[in-house]
Amino acid sequence: MGLIASITAIVLPIVAIAGLATFVFSIIAAFTSGIGTTLPVSTFAFSIGIGLFLLVLIIMAILEFIAFALSMYKLSHYYSEPAIFRNLLYAILVALVSITVSAILEGVFIFVLFAQLPNPSPTIPFFQFST
Repeated sequence: MGLIASITAIVLPIVAIAGLATFVFSIIAAFTSGIGTTLPVSTFAFSIGIGLFLLVLIIMAILEFIAFALSMYKLSHYYSEPAIFRNLLYAILVALVSITVSAILEGVFIFVLFAQLPNPSPTIPFFQFST
């Protein structure tokens, strides 16, 4: 189980980068070749495609983490060394605290950034695809 978790931890980021790069390059290729101006490319369809891809990646990452945690639990019992699993729990706690603090700081930064705009527009033309 630990081997599968380790292989997944190595392969999953590569798949994520390759998949997202494929989405971006396909959109760029469609618009530069002229196909994107004649075919309706909706923001909804694009976001659904990326959203499903990211959902699958998130599910795979959660399953990989659970497999890793179970293998560390079994390893700590095999060697009768509870510090192995306890250190994993400490690492999870530190990660959750740092993720929470980072999310709060990013939210404050984005709020301050948008508060400094002179007249925020409800629509951003850059993100609107032509239909």
